[in-house]
Amino acid sequence: MPYIKLIDINRYEIVNSWALDGIDGVFLKASEANLVDKVFPSYWRALKNTNKVRGTYNYFRPMFDLYTQVFIYAAVARNTPLPPVADVELYNAYSDDVTFYTTASQVKIRATIKAYLDMLEEQFGRTPIVYTSAGFWNKYVGNVDWAKNYKLWVANYDVVRPQIPLGWTEWLFWQYTSHGSVAGITGDVDMDYFSGTLQELKLLANVEPTVPPPPPPPMPRKAIRILVDQLRIRTAPSTTVGKILGYLPKDHDIDYIEDYKTGADVWYRIGYNQWCAGIYNGYRYVEVVL
Repeated sequence: MPYIKLIDINRYEIVNSWALDGIDGVFLKASEANLVDKVFPSYWRALKNTNKVRGTYNYFRPMFDLYTQVFIYAAVARNTPLPPVADVELYNAYSDDVTFYTTASQVKIRATIKAYLDMLEEQFGRTPIVYTSAGFWNKYVGNVDWAKNYKLWVANYDVVRPQIPLGWTEWLFWQYTSHGSVAGITGDVDMDYFSGTLQELKLLANVEPTVPPPPPPPMPRKAIRILVDQLRIRTAPSTTVGKILGYLPKDHDIDYIEDYKTGADVWYRIGYNQWCAGIYNGYRYVEVVL
């Protein structure tokens, strides 16, 4: 029996048509660290108008505040039909992640990932799926007894069958190539298999959360609240030289490190090379909360 096919996409894939013939499900990248993927709001709206099974994922950054990562993900994707997905891998261009995984003890690495997974389950009311590869997981995490409590989305390209990371015995999703071609999408596409029938995939997408999401934590002492639907996060306090990194959702509270005033404009630094406009051209984008 042929596998059910899905794709997973983010801001690097340009979708010209959502017909996506031959594809039964789509995972969208919702967020990374404290940023919403910049195409997620528009892609998610478009995807809702299709008959595709819908899922989302969060790219985990171990050096960022865990709760902020989970809260941002849940704020934009709590009602995702498929269970939430924790994308746990290492991208060598992220030097802070490389430092964490290569210098932290295995005990700390395991504890950090498990704490993140626990927070995801608390926020979504569903057990998350773990996306990873055997090469990464076996080297940095190893064989943990709690891995079996999570369904596995394994990445292993151009092989007859995927290598299963330590702690698991089977996969639920398999990302089998990063160079797929799908009509309606410009460029290479990550392609995935589901280890069941289409009916089983749809059933997985219709499981009600077991618990309601917990209330938000107390407001931080030095924070801003987003007043607009999508607040752009830039690399600098400027609309001309600051490259857009992503977005933050409305009504979210986030810590800021410092403010920067230039004329009547006010900017807030919320992370390393991460700035958002507080007041710009007379328009207020955020408010300070104490």
